[in-house]
Amino acid sequence: MPVFSFTAGSLGDILATAGLAAQVVKALYDNNNLAKECEILAIELQSLQSVLLMVEFALQQYDSTPLGAPLAHFVRPEVAQCHLALKAFSDKVFACQEALSLTTIGSLWKKVVWAAPDEAASLSGKISNHRLKLCTLLITLNS
Repeated sequence: MPVFSFTAGSLGDILATAGLAAQVVKALYDNNNLAKECEILAIELQSLQSVLLMVEFALQQYDSTPLGAPLAHFVRPEVAQCHLALKAFSDKVFACQEALSLTTIGSLWKKVVWAAPDEAASLSGKISNHRLKLCTLLITLNS
């Protein structure tokens, strides 16, 4: 079952994923002691946001052409996989942030180093893979 309904040129679906990426980046940068893996992830997510916006533009440009449906068919699983991975990661980050905010040490959130650099590195790899596929699509369209 899909996380969200996806249609060709559906600005909401792609923007929802780009927005989720922005939320994770903000949460990561809220931490003053950002681990190297988290910094790499933040950069990867910012790149993903840019690519998602370019993909949305391409879908809008090709929506009324015979290429529109195949493009959407290619893009849908890539965006959905990015969204699922980001959602799982953000749920963990925000749960930790919320748990700390309910304690007397809640003010220390910005000083907490993200405790799972392996998870950040894993997510960065997954996002990079999907971003590269979407970039390949954009390069192909422009050639």
